[in-house]
Amino acid sequence: MPNTSASPSPATPPPWAAYAAPWQALWRSTYALLTSKELSLTLLLALGLLCVAGSLLPQQGVVSEAAIQQQWRQATPYLQAMGAFTVFSSPLFITLGALFFAAFTLGSWVWLRPAYRSLTRVSFLNSRHMQACAQHWGPLPTTPTTQGLAYWVQALQALGYQVTPAPQGTPLHGTALYATKGQLGRVGPMLVHVAIISLMLAYTYGALTQFTAQVLLAPQQSSTLAQAQFLQTPLPAPWWLGHLPPWRLLVKDFKVDFYPQAPSIAQQYTSTLALLEPQTGRVLAQGQSAVNHPFTHEGVTIYQASFQLTGRHLLRMNGQNQWLLANTTLLGRPCVVKPLPQGGPNAGQVWLFPFHPLKDGAGITKAQLQLLYFPAKGPLKTASPQRITLMEGAPAVRWQGQQWQYVRAELATGLQIKGTPEVPWVYASLLLLGLGVLCSAFKQRQLWLSVENQQLWAYAKTRKGKASYAAWLATWLAQHSEG
Repeated sequence: MPNTSASPSPATPPPWAAYAAPWQALWRSTYALLTSKELSLTLLLALGLLCVAGSLLPQQGVVSEAAIQQQWRQATPYLQAMGAFTVFSSPLFITLGALFFAAFTLGSWVWLRPAYRSLTRVSFLNSRHMQACAQHWGPLPTTPTTQGLAYWVQALQALGYQVTPAPQGTPLHGTALYATKGQLGRVGPMLVHVAIISLMLAYTYGALTQFTAQVLLAPQQSSTLAQAQFLQTPLPAPWWLGHLPPWRLLVKDFKVDFYPQAPSIAQQYTSTLALLEPQTGRVLAQGQSAVNHPFTHEGVTIYQASFQLTGRHLLRMNGQNQWLLANTTLLGRPCVVKPLPQGGPNAGQVWLFPFHPLKDGAGITKAQLQLLYFPAKGPLKTASPQRITLMEGAPAVRWQGQQWQYVRAELATGLQIKGTPEVPWVYASLLLLGLGVLCSAFKQRQLWLSVENQQLWAYAKTRKGKASYAAWLATWLAQHSEG
């Protein structure tokens, strides 16, 4: 009787399959490109070249625009149009960084999955499986002593291998085992990949949250970061996710130390700082910030960047301190007008002109005052006024019936304040990266043994020192198979 049952017809593809096929092919091609090592290496090379360019060229926010203009002159507008002075915030750098992050993350996922499976999977092979491998050992004759699997377990454990015999209930129970050694060598590259991804995430988080501010404060002056003379974030306000700390920065004291052999050159300058609660004035933290020794509080670092004169000068007259402010100008030069007591033989006015002739690379380090005396008949009617020069910090002198001593010029400290909440994350990632590199130095060995019909079979895998390990293993198996 003929078979009248109809054969099943192939399933009809859904109507949208024809439209989805090109997109699926595009996705597979894009995924294959993003997970390729060639793309990751190319993007890493491009980012490295941009980092070199950004390190060699002055960057806005770090160097003033006036300094850039003075250095590059006529080429400045062309380089600026090319983004040479904003390399690290340019769309090209950000795009390449995002592509590298995507490519490296996807590529790591493609590699890490089989690597993790290879690390954790325990498998067992018989002689037929081993003969199918390119390099194997066997059959090797055994003795009554070496025919038992317990002998090989004990011998491999003595060499530091972690040995797993085939469990009971499996076809190879009592005949096969799997041994491994140096698993950290396999863990190392995995840790390196995870650390690099963590490092990129940390820098991305920093780009979204960090800030840089600069303030110029004299002793006993304070300011919030919202009132800073300069405040910059890597991204504009809609994209910036960070916040400014709520405290107020107070400069309690500022001092400059000079080299004993060169009193005109600053050796170190230090600010004594306090962080205050704006509403109550309660001290939240305090410390010192010096050159190469910044002050850090809750992820915010305060660097000692510069200092400069404020225009105020401390003068000691007849043993009494007086602060003088250069708020008058004569022929374009700042000066201070100090009247002398009326009715005395030296009645009149003294005009004090500050000079700053001694400088170093960080700014003005010493100052001096030139004093001109004009009698009471009129400060500008004498052709040759009496004058004297006072050096900052010099001993007191007597002049015009008064004792004069130039104590010091008031200096304002320039502080750079950086909020970098990603720094602990970066340090943890670098520590993990170093640990991964250290673990990569270990050599992972994988060994499969099978004792069948009084014959020994072996197969081994290693990623480092293959030839030396194969030679050693052949000798070791031959010696132990003979008991």
